[in-house]
Amino acid sequence: MSIGAATVTQEDTEQSLFHKADQALYASKTGGRNRVTLAAEAASSDIKPS
Repeated sequence: MSIGAATVTQEDTEQSLFHKADQALYASKTGGRNRVTLAAEAASSDIKPS
């Protein structure tokens, strides 16, 4: 199971929050699967969705 999680900020919209969680999910899948990735970790890593 791969999970992408994001925390909401005052600046977030539904779309931006979904996008952050989606990026984190793909970072989890790319990074080895069976892991949880926070959006902040995905943004700071070199892992980008394909």
